[in-house]
Amino acid sequence: MKQYSKARSAGAGLIAIAAVATFAGVAGAKGGVPAPPAAPVVAPAPPVVAPPVVPVRPPDARQGAVIPAACASGAAGHVGFNKSGSRVTLEVGVVGGVAAPGWHITVTDTVDGVVAKADVADTADVWSALVNFQSPKGNRTVDVTFAAIDGSDSCSGSLSYKA
Repeated sequence: MKQYSKARSAGAGLIAIAAVATFAGVAGAKGGVPAPPAAPVVAPAPPVVAPPVVPVRPPDARQGAVIPAACASGAAGHVGFNKSGSRVTLEVGVVGGVAAPGWHITVTDTVDGVVAKADVADTADVWSALVNFQSPKGNRTVDVTFAAIDGSDSCSGSLSYKA
């Protein structure tokens, strides 16, 4: 039985020596106190880049747009717009107006002056007409006026586009 107790004593002694060596190694390596956990690494924020400067221009009328035109009689005037390159087509008309012996239509570019004129023959209270013209290049604003020959009504509208 003596052998058994020696083995048991030797095993307990080895465990005690290992525990002391482990504690001494940890304590000795860090000066007796374990180190706190390291702070997380945070990536720097990306630099702030200013957006590019975009030149301001008037709103561009879209293909097939219809812009309302104010009429003196209270009728519903309109200017339809379409373009292909520098060729512009305007559809000018009135709904709910008065019958008139005809109308004068004038399209005036705010930079280049009058770019188109047209006349419409006798009309009922609902009418429309097409006006075609070549537009100067660049950002354009045109005023469209149409007035009854007898002075019974007049309408006007304005639109901006890029040719």
